[in-house]
Amino acid sequence: MNENKNKIEIPLIKEPDYNNIKGNLAIPKDSRGLVIFAHGSGNGRQGQRNQFVAQVLNNDNNSTLLIDLLTEEEEQ
Repeated sequence: MNENKNKIEIPLIKEPDYNNIKGNLAIPKDSRGLVIFAHGSGNGRQGQRNQFVAQVLNNDNNSTLLIDLLTEEEEQ
């Protein structure tokens, strides 16, 4: 599988004093759509399967947003 070299990846970072969600946004060049993965438990956005599926979609010129709905405290 060829990795799409023309994509932008933006990590979404938690700000202090806020309950922001964490996520990763990947925007390939000439993106034709956006697929959102919203994770409430399990491996979440860091899981190998989720990363693989997102990469396949990126290689087909689809943007992806992988987000974890729970904070680290809520996961415990």
